[in-house]
Formats: sequence, C-alpha cells, structure tokens
Amino acid sequence: MSNVPDVRIRRLNTAGTNPRGGFVLYWMRAARRSRWNFGLQRAVRLAQDLGRPMIVLETLECGGRWSSARFHRFVLDGMADSARQLEATPALYYPYVEQSPAETEALVKALAPKACAIIADDFPTHGVPAALTAVAREASVLVEAVDSNELLPMRAADRVFPTAYVFRRFLQAELPTHLDDRPSPNPLARVRLPLLRRSPQRVQRRWPQASRKLLEGHEAELPAASYGQPRRACCHARRPHGGPGGTRPVPGGAAESSRGRAQ
Repeated sequence: MSNVPDVRIRRLNTAGTNPRGGFVLYWMRAARRSRWNFGLQRAVRLAQDLGRPMIVLETLECGGRWSSARFHRFVLDGMADSARQLEATPALYYPYVEQSPAETEALVKALAPKACAIIADDFPTHGVPAALTAVAREASVLVEAVDSNELLPMRAADRVFPTAYVFRRFLQAELPTHLDDRPSPNPLARVRLPLLRRSPQRVQRRWPQASRKLLEGHEAELPAASYGQPRRACCHARRPHGGPGGTRPVPGGAAESSRGRAQ
C-alpha cells in the first residue's frame, strides 16, 4: 500500500504519536467510504507501523443549518454500508449519531488520551475545520487531517483565483502531476492488525454506538436517536427521501439509467 502524498496531510498540533496508546483512531466525517480513501489509508499505515489496533469512528452530527430526517437517513444508509464492509476487517467500526449538538467533539476528546494518534478527514465546510481545531488543541497525541476530497489536493493551490478562467489554466497545468497519486482501492484488504473487540467501556456507556435498527432504517428509531431533545435543534421537518444512500447503486438511478441507454 502506497503512502499518502504529503500535500494531502495537514498536521494540526505539535504532539507526537503515543506508542503506549491502545489504538489508532480514524475519525470518518467527510470521506464516508471504506474504499479509495486517503484518510483511512493513512490510519491503516500508522496502525501497521505501531502494531496497534484501529478504530474507525464514523459520526453523524446534528444541529446544523441543513440537518433533517431526509439527510440523516441518507447518511445512515451509508453508515450501514460501512458497517457491512468493515465487519470482516481487523478494524473496529464505531458508528455514532449525535442526540444533541457537540457530543461528537466530546467523544473524540474522550478517546484521544487512549489513542496512539488521531487521523481525521479534512474538509473545508460543515463545521469540520472548527471541530478539528478544537480536538487538536486539547489532544496530547498527534492529530492529522487528511484530504480525500478530489483529484486535485485542496492545498495544491497557493493562491485565490479571481476568475474561473484563471483557475482552469492553473488546473490544466497542475492536475496531471497528481493523477498518479491514487488512493488504495481497499486500504484494509489483506491487512493484519491486532484485533480490538470493543471500544473503551466507559466511553461506550457515555456515547453508545448507533443501533443496528437505526442503521437498517427503522424509522421509529430515527427521531429519538438522530435528533434528541429539543427536536428543533436537529430537525427541520423534512421527511426521509425515497431512495437509499450509501455506496450501492440505486435501482433506476443514474448508473442504471446510463447502462440502459448504453444497451
């Protein structure tokens, strides 16, 4: 498995790795996939180097401007896919759905003292930069943000572009140098790591994992588990959408329609 390009890794604090920690923590918040993921790839390599287990913590936050039952259901479908895909790997999957705002940040801070290092998704919006900064400020272990967003690394550009034309000229010259730097198709394939049977017990009691029923789409679980009290903090009264989220093709969706037109 190749190393992640340096331009995609952003160190957020001055702390080093803790070789006595119990696990490497990968905080999956933006690149919600177990395939073609530079952040997951970076965490796996670090866990291999340290000979430690790995926790994949995928979180779903509430209280945002656009939070709704529809968007939550879409992300939860993806979390169900992640649970299935990671079940047969040496990584421990920990899905967490906030019941009130800021719980995720507190959860990561609680796991930090027990971790060797924290690898997180880098993303420019939706509260991610502020949450990463807050965690890194208090963490006593290495915290890195890894860009797995697009073909062109976010930090490959060293200036603000005044027009789309100027950016296109830059992109045409710069992009070819990054096209060979591809993430691993499956960072956890054929990887041997020590197994972690469960997350720290005290943490698990305070921040319980999302239930299987919630991930599988039982709507009775959604209001209580996804939005908490008061309900208005996390829900803007949109009903869940009709099609599933996640990584599997949607019946009748764009991919299937394209195949039909091709045939």
